[in-house]
Amino acid sequence: MSRVKRGTVTKRRHKRLLKQTKGFWDTKKCFKRARETLLRALKFAFIGRKLKKRDLEPYSLQESMQLAKLMRFLIVPLCMHSKG
Repeated sequence: MSRVKRGTVTKRRHKRLLKQTKGFWDTKKCFKRARETLLRALKFAFIGRKLKKRDLEPYSLQESMQLAKLMRFLIVPLCMHSKG
């Protein structure tokens, strides 16, 4: 039976994770610390996307209301003219 060598897959995974955490504080060499930092960063990124949607919602409602008013002013006169 041949010997199983598993170093390459693990090294590739560690290298990829360390590359993702490039520029983070204190994640240069320690894989465990880098993984924790990356998970925390991804969690904050998810929360940030939800907060951005929540912050932009009133603006989209205002824009849709303005568009509805504009369409009403444009469509109503056209409908009146088409009846007669």
